[in-house]
Amino acid sequence: MEVTIKKNHFTYNGTKYFRKAAESLNLGSYGNKDKNVFVSNGLIHDDTVKGSFPVKAVTEIKLQNAKTSKNSFDVGGTFVTAKVNGKGGAKVGWTKDQLRDLSLIKIDITSESELRKLANNDRNCFNKLKSVKNGRITDQVFVIVESKLIQNASFNASGSADVSILNDKFSINISGSTSNTNTLKLDVSAGSIFAYALRKPKFDTRIKKKANKIENLDRDEWGLS
Repeated sequence: MEVTIKKNHFTYNGTKYFRKAAESLNLGSYGNKDKNVFVSNGLIHDDTVKGSFPVKAVTEIKLQNAKTSKNSFDVGGTFVTAKVNGKGGAKVGWTKDQLRDLSLIKIDITSESELRKLANNDRNCFNKLKSVKNGRITDQVFVIVESKLIQNASFNASGSADVSILNDKFSINISGSTSNTNTLKLDVSAGSIFAYALRKPKFDTRIKKKANKIENLDRDEWGLS
């Protein structure tokens, strides 16, 4: 599958994902989308939706063959690998040699309806999305890991994992198997997110300030809106 890394976005399997300020985000982060056409656009993090939710079976993406260039990583911020069963947490320097040793774990919230229910129940989240001009919320993230820590893992394509968020950190128990354990625990915190996808809320009234609930969370792909 195609993997292309650009300074302002990331392409995987034909879909373009946001990269701006990814190191400060988590799954379920929400806020206002910066749509400045002269710079890389993306989410300005405000907070993370409260609650816990299931995710789809994860996908591993190796970076060793990614199409990229030297300035693709000149985005500022500090990136670290996520911890896998307590191991990891190394600072990422983005050299070509290091890319060969890195993978991304793609994590998706199970469904739009699951995220919409959380956003409606968390009134801080709902009110923020309603009050800002370009409210958005993340439903997919790409987590940076050291390939060697998951090289013997076999992820269950039909499985799922539970994500619990506390203080902008979340732990994920991934269904899978390795030579030593049947479960992979992924600890993600600031700096471990490489790229993300967004959803745009559609409210129950045309006049947003009078809205009582979110009716849909529509997909917002990088470069489309």
